Amino acid sequence: MQKTFNLGIIVLAPLFFFVCSVHGQTKEDKFIGKWLSKDKMTIEVYKTGKSFSIKQLESSKSKDIKNNGKNVAKDILETSKGEFKGISIDLTNGKEYQSIWVVGDDGKRITFKLKWGLIWYSEDWTRL
Repeated sequence: MQKTFNLGIIVLAPLFFFVCSVHGQTKEDKFIGKWLSKDKMTIEVYKTGKSFSIKQLESSKSKDIKNNGKNVAKDILETSKGEFKGISIDLTNGKEYQSIWVVGDDGKRITFKLKWGLIWYSEDWTRL
């Protein structure tokens, strides 16, 4: 009986920790990381103090390669569960635009929304 109990603990303990770690991941944790945009730009979301920033890591477009390593968004804060609001920066002219990032439930997709005048532009990013 003691061997059966010990074997049960050995099998169930790792399973318990695995389940807890999967369910313990927050939307904030799912937001941080590397993402691929629709136009094949690789970006990275990272924490900066209490907010988040986004940096362009790599672009497939020759005109955008000069922006590799530059920040493309800043002052991003979580406003509700899975929704983040901040400022996107147009690196060609320095203009700033209101933006929203919505993390998908599975953590493998982000919907990026940019307000341009009265119009909202939207695209999906996928996790790398």
